[in-house]
Amino acid sequence: MKAKRPDSQEGPRTVARSRPGGAGIRTRLYLLCLVVSLAIVVLVGLSYVGFQALSGARAYVHGESQWAKAQKQAVISLLEYAASGRPVAFEHYREALEVIRGDQRARIALEADRPDIEAAREGFLAGRNHPEDIDLMIRMFRHATHLQEFERAVQVWVEAEWRIEQVEQTAQALRSVVDEQGTEAAAIQSVIEQLLELDRELTILEDRFSLHISRLAHQLTRLVAISMVVLSLLLIVGLSVLGWYLTRKAERDEKALRESEQRYRALVDQPEVGMWHIDPEGRIVYINPAMREMMGVAADLNVSGQSIDQFILAEDRKAIPEDRLRREQGETTTREIRLTDGGGGYRNVLIHGAPVMLAGGRLAGHVGTCVDITDRKRAEEQLRRQAHYDALTGLPNRFLFMDRLEVALRRGRRDGQNLALLFIDLDRFKVINDSLGHVSGDRMLREAAKRIKQAVREVDTIARLGGDEFGLIVENVQYDADGITLADRIIEALRAGFELNRFKSKVSASIGIAISGDSESPADLLRFADIAMYVAKRRGGGQWHIFDPEHDAHEEQRLHLENELWAAAENDELVLHYQPIVDLSKDRVVAVEALLRWQHPRLGLLGPDRFIPIAEENGAIVDIGRWVVDRACRDYVTMKQRLGAKAPTAVCVNISAAEFRLGDPTQWVGSVASEHDLEAGELCFEVTESLLTNSLEVVGELEQQGFPVAIDDFGTGYASLDLLRQVRFSTIKIDRTFIQRVIDSPVDHALVEFILQLAQRLDMKVVAEGVENEQQVELLRGMGLRLAQGYLFSRPVDIDALVQQLESS
Repeated sequence: MKAKRPDSQEGPRTVARSRPGGAGIRTRLYLLCLVVSLAIVVLVGLSYVGFQALSGARAYVHGESQWAKAQKQAVISLLEYAASGRPVAFEHYREALEVIRGDQRARIALEADRPDIEAAREGFLAGRNHPEDIDLMIRMFRHATHLQEFERAVQVWVEAEWRIEQVEQTAQALRSVVDEQGTEAAAIQSVIEQLLELDRELTILEDRFSLHISRLAHQLTRLVAISMVVLSLLLIVGLSVLGWYLTRKAERDEKALRESEQRYRALVDQPEVGMWHIDPEGRIVYINPAMREMMGVAADLNVSGQSIDQFILAEDRKAIPEDRLRREQGETTTREIRLTDGGGGYRNVLIHGAPVMLAGGRLAGHVGTCVDITDRKRAEEQLRRQAHYDALTGLPNRFLFMDRLEVALRRGRRDGQNLALLFIDLDRFKVINDSLGHVSGDRMLREAAKRIKQAVREVDTIARLGGDEFGLIVENVQYDADGITLADRIIEALRAGFELNRFKSKVSASIGIAISGDSESPADLLRFADIAMYVAKRRGGGQWHIFDPEHDAHEEQRLHLENELWAAAENDELVLHYQPIVDLSKDRVVAVEALLRWQHPRLGLLGPDRFIPIAEENGAIVDIGRWVVDRACRDYVTMKQRLGAKAPTAVCVNISAAEFRLGDPTQWVGSVASEHDLEAGELCFEVTESLLTNSLEVVGELEQQGFPVAIDDFGTGYASLDLLRQVRFSTIKIDRTFIQRVIDSPVDHALVEFILQLAQRLDMKVVAEGVENEQQVELLRGMGLRLAQGYLFSRPVDIDALVQQLESS
């Protein structure tokens, strides 16, 4: 194409005519404007009335939703009460019933001969209706009762309230049965069946109520629409006449417009907003400099007469004819499209277009503006990716994964196909992340994500669910082996090791597999796979496990317990009980051992054997251990304040090997003791042989800080004597198994004597654990033993009970 001079032709012109004068034209114009204004006012008023009616209908739909929720909650609470007999469940039923009673009071107040508006308003508020909707609901009830659909809806309402009375009767019957016979009574089943039948009937009535309100809304919509169409036609006629007059007036003003053309041109050519004018066939008449830049057109190139479509990306051109057709019919248009930028790229722009109409309705062309929204679109895309994709690995995140899982489950049920969900957790990732740093950990996660993605099919969905956990959706699974094959492939891909900070780190993966059935929700299927992964990890990691609902139920309970354990300390559910250590020679309590318990909200008081192994396995023992030391110090201060001279001289705390495997308590025990002003020797630690076997230096570090260390359960391990040779302890605690048989077993008798003599030679204290009768006390006292603890003296008790015991001793 040969370059032409830059286009400088002017935009579309209109023809000017002489202006007819006279007061008659002005009078007719004023009358026409008055009629149009009145039509607009009526149209606006009608729109307002219609909007109020439709808003009232919507308010009743929302009210029905709250009514239905309360009804469902009432039934669920009664079923829970029938199962557990807990009064709080019956109170929840009462709270839900009050919502329904509130709507009932409102209806009765409005049906009275002299409606009580305030009572109705209070009733609707009690029914959990939105405060801004209540006046609409009251007006609609008072003025729409003559409408058939609303009248039917009220009838259904009354019928539903009658059913609620039956629910109340059934609830009272249920309460009587539970109070008299308990939750296991045979009569409860029939009451439950009555409740379920009433629930089904109420659901049907709720659907009928919604149907009538919906029909009412449609009737009101049609009525308002017809009225608005008639008024709109009148308004269009008036505006058309007004337009005809204004067109003639515009022709008379052409001279003034021509004089301002130069000022207009200077204004149009400057702004950053693109401006364009095309003829009816889409050929360029005028574009301003900003539009030229967006289209990638050089400033010295004249594009007049060229089709503007060639500057629009091919994918977006198909919508252009539709917009032009709409403008030919007098409409304005708005659309987002992409313009070529002349450099192989494109710009996102927002186009506003309007028709240029001449007298007689003839189309002269199209004009409009163009705004560059490329930066905004990029920001929107970035936000979309941040909301649905993991920033570290680029994989879908949990939100997008759950959405895709729901879609895949629906598709599988429609096509009669199962899917497999793989829950992948990297073994030992926390150790690597803590030892090599988060930068190396992030690098490992990115590489692991890459390997997993390469190991699966392109049609499979892989996502990072959080931390070192990944999820995989495998559709069209015929056999369990399909999921197993992928799991083996992933485990093998990760087994190759990772180069991190010049070190080659080995990592494996524990994979849980759950196969979909007919009724699982996305959350259920993910939970099943999580449980299966948990089983695989407990078996040593680096393997897979398929979820088995019959055999893995206890694992689910353990997993629930594990999740709840993380928040136990924060929720103030952990408690310490104390067992005294008695000086037999003085018959006086000289120390107490702190023993951890968990006051579980559902399972009651749990001993440490129920949850400490879980805490040591999942790492929660680190936080729990610190909590125990802090609470033991705090309680010991309380003992000294309340008991004075009768207070024990020390409090002993057990510390496990897992606490040192996952952390280092020696770094903080000193600061905790100082925070509570404990003196050296008032806080002692009991350690097991398993800890000393792997972390022998722990005793030296604790002793160096002034904390006495006792070796617990002495004699049950394989290295007891060797440990005494290597480390000096302050106290030896003889395991209860020796004490229980010390009277009847010559071997145990001899071993206890040996330990006492050995401790005496090594200048160590000895505590006998598990003392339960006076015979054992007399025998041990005769051997020279001074310190003992056991049920004979006291079971482990809480701080208040312990203080009370010591005060009365």
